[in-house]
Amino acid sequence: MSKIYFEPKKELPGKEYPSMADAIYECPVCEGHGHWRTEDYAKYGVGIHCSQCNGWGWVTKEDKDCIHEMEEYKSSMCQHWYRCKKCGVETYEDSSG
Repeated sequence: MSKIYFEPKKELPGKEYPSMADAIYECPVCEGHGHWRTEDYAKYGVGIHCSQCNGWGWVTKEDKDCIHEMEEYKSSMCQHWYRCKKCGVETYEDSSG
């Protein structure tokens, strides 16, 4: 499925986003756009949010060096822990809102 970009490339996050301070590399998956449309856009009307950079368009060195294949290894009510099958990096998401 080919990517069709509908947003311009994102600017490098500034100091107002401390959690993104180390994100200085363009995302290798979305090429800095953060989102894209697919050939199915006309049918479904939704774009794809880049999970590698979480829509920022920029990543850290470890996220630049590995295009992650995340799998959930632990969860509770609204909390989810993921680990990359290739490099072992871990992430956490709280979906409680």
